[in-house]
Amino acid sequence: MRIIKNPEITEKDPESIKKQSRFRTAYERACYLLDAREYSYFALYQKLMQNYHDEELCTAVMQKLVDCNAVNDRRYAEHYAAYLVQRKGYGIQRARQEMLRKGLERNLIQEFLAQQQIFANENLSRILVKKYYRYLQDEQDYKAREKAVAGMVRLGYDFRAVRNAIEDYFAELETEEE
Repeated sequence: MRIIKNPEITEKDPESIKKQSRFRTAYERACYLLDAREYSYFALYQKLMQNYHDEELCTAVMQKLVDCNAVNDRRYAEHYAAYLVQRKGYGIQRARQEMLRKGLERNLIQEFLAQQQIFANENLSRILVKKYYRYLQDEQDYKAREKAVAGMVRLGYDFRAVRNAIEDYFAELETEEE
């Protein structure tokens, strides 16, 4: 068996060997996590910090991932905004909160949520009827209507827009009955 010497590693510097090994392990862990799903820079950095507790190491790993475009907050923000609004049915306000929790920059959030505004407006009446139909049985039952409004506001929809959607819903019911 022949031993191949690595020119980067010297026998005098065992600390360098440990450092390179930890870097490789952390980098492989980050790649493993990214293989399953996409992460924002902040979220992946936090995950690495949970395991390695070394800011310098985690920053170096993240820099390498950014350099090879494995972590891209712009791409992540675009996909995450579409997911929150189109798939989860959140309103713009709730989507903004969720994206801020992921550590995304406000300008990216604003840019990509502006693109999702049309979908949020389309979702409003559909989700209102789908989730809160039981509260919209009687037009005179204001307590039930307020429950529907509160639920939609928790989903991140604008209070006035929800009120208008409920009014439109009851107006549409009246025209169908006639």
